[in-house]
Amino acid sequence: MGTRGKKMINQNLDKVQIAYIAGIVDGEGHIALHRQPSKTCTRGFRHRVSVIITNTDYRLMTRLQAWFGGHVGKEQRLLNYRKQCYRWQLMAVNEQCTFLKTIEPFLLLKKKHAQLCLDFLENGGMGYRGTRITDEEFARRDKLSQAIYYLNQRGEGIIWLAAAQQAEETGLKNPGSGAPLQDENEILGQVTTADVFTKL
Repeated sequence: MGTRGKKMINQNLDKVQIAYIAGIVDGEGHIALHRQPSKTCTRGFRHRVSVIITNTDYRLMTRLQAWFGGHVGKEQRLLNYRKQCYRWQLMAVNEQCTFLKTIEPFLLLKKKHAQLCLDFLENGGMGYRGTRITDEEFARRDKLSQAIYYLNQRGEGIIWLAAAQQAEETGLKNPGSGAPLQDENEILGQVTTADVFTKL
């Protein structure tokens, strides 16, 4: 089962609705930049943004689809006694960009995920197929991908990144195994998107 939506009416949403959607993304969404195998790319793979929300309420999935487009399908149910879960996913880069730009001001936990993905999308990530990119740009995209990967490791992965930086500075092999870090809220208040990027 799967349905695709093409009409986007997100311009009719008010701030309360957008904040509600951002809350859903913070709690049940997935924002990432992956390496995707590709036979048409000389390097063997390319980078692709992933924007997904999973939920057991099909009505929510179809409402998101009506607002922002995308695809709705069933998730595989591994245990029969569990409720059926549905997945809403944006595949088109223009839809991904519009969605992330719309909700980014209201995100809390996944704000930096969205900002890094928008950095990719707005700086060459929406280019035409077959467009050649330099080794420097490819390395930059890899850094963005790695930054988001770390952010997704332990909830608010900035704590992991701070530990990794501390390990590098002190010569420790295992991030987080040295002296206690600052208070979590203190770290989150100090680290910017640029910091996440430069820590890698």
